[in-house]
Amino acid sequence: WRGGGRSGRGGGGGGPGKGLQHTCALAVIPPRELWQPIQHIRSKHDKAYMRWMPHVNIIYPFLAYESFAQAAKDLTKACERVSPFTATLASFGSFKQRKVHTVHLKPTCSPPDAMQSLWKECVEATVGMDAVRRPFKGHLTVAQFPKASAEKAISALESDWKSISFPVTHVYLISRISQTDPFRVRCAIPLKGARSSSSAATAEQKKGVGVGVESKGDEAQEAEQGDRGEAFASVPSSSDVSAVPLFTEFSEEDEKAGKPAPYAYPLDPAGGAQGGGTTAGGRPGEGKAK
Repeated sequence: WRGGGRSGRGGGGGGPGKGLQHTCALAVIPPRELWQPIQHIRSKHDKAYMRWMPHVNIIYPFLAYESFAQAAKDLTKACERVSPFTATLASFGSFKQRKVHTVHLKPTCSPPDAMQSLWKECVEATVGMDAVRRPFKGHLTVAQFPKASAEKAISALESDWKSISFPVTHVYLISRISQTDPFRVRCAIPLKGARSSSSAATAEQKKGVGVGVESKGDEAQEAEQGDRGEAFASVPSSSDVSAVPLFTEFSEEDEKAGKPAPYAYPLDPAGGAQGGGTTAGGRPGEGKAK
């Protein structure tokens, strides 16, 4: 592989290399049960709220979806050299652009260099370190504010924020069909020893079948998604992440065929869709893609 990540949404150092796609990424994703306070901020202030789940990009843009099978094999070997670690979201930072400040949560890790090590292993295994032009700065984007009001807005966020910690046991290959579609998890890559946490799950993974996920008929799942205003994005909770097969059963081909995703995430923490809602097919309403 040759290319490079860039400092975009959530991380990735360097500049977009040849063959890398903004419809694909490799990311760390917090468990769903911890999303509520993050989504509360994003639903009001993040223009990409409808299209990205809460995430820290390890590499973005990334290799095309058609390369995911080989990338998954390479990443599986690389991630065997990285032990699971704890990430804590305790403080905010910002990237200052000409007109706006992009605000993010700054992950601190235990051990301190764990996410940097994960980034290095993943880059070397896939896009290639030779194309990286900027240091990796992991971050979870939550808002954009006009330059004039950014300082006051960030202070308000900090005064209400309570620290969140979560175990990082997997990285996720995610993709979207187009710039206006939400990202969905295509593949969960375990860090060293993560799959051994559930022998039953490991056995099912070998069969390519997920366990620990409630099975619902198409009509029931579609009704639930419609009632709760959910986008189709396959993100597991910490309780069932070990049950995600190496490759999920929800491919881009399944998505194009209109099949329901095995997981869905609520756009609004209170249960209703915000920021444009969804169209009849469960896709986000029109708006500027990011």
